[in-house]
Amino acid sequence: MANGYGVREIRAPQLPLDERSLKFSFKYLDGDHPKFALTKCHGEFLDHFIVALHRYSAGSVDYFTDMNNREFRHSFDFSGTTEPDGFRNLEDELREELPWQFAVCPDMPAHQPHGAWRVYGFILQDTFYVVWLDTEHQLFPDGRFRQD
Repeated sequence: MANGYGVREIRAPQLPLDERSLKFSFKYLDGDHPKFALTKCHGEFLDHFIVALHRYSAGSVDYFTDMNNREFRHSFDFSGTTEPDGFRNLEDELREELPWQFAVCPDMPAHQPHGAWRVYGFILQDTFYVVWLDTEHQLFPDGRFRQD
């Protein structure tokens, strides 16, 4: 479209859609981390976690990566967390990947324990690699959800 001077406007580039179904992998799960140990994942947490995996795996990569703070589904920066060095169990190349989180029970109020349950990992292509399962919201330093 001309702008009156015979010059055409340049349209913003469009990123290609990634409609592939999101997959999940536990290849890099760090179940021995003191804050995120698998022993802290009780039955109720695991029940809700499986439901969340099922829900997200029915959607696309684009849907998941369209950050949604109502579901506490977004990328984040480790510098403001209790683990500023990030996923230390990963190889250096993988540690460069953008970390992501999602709430296990996004419909629960965030101030209640179920609402604080989080999953942390990273996405490569169409796969979310689960690294930590956080039953007490320990990655972020406010401590509101600790159940000691």
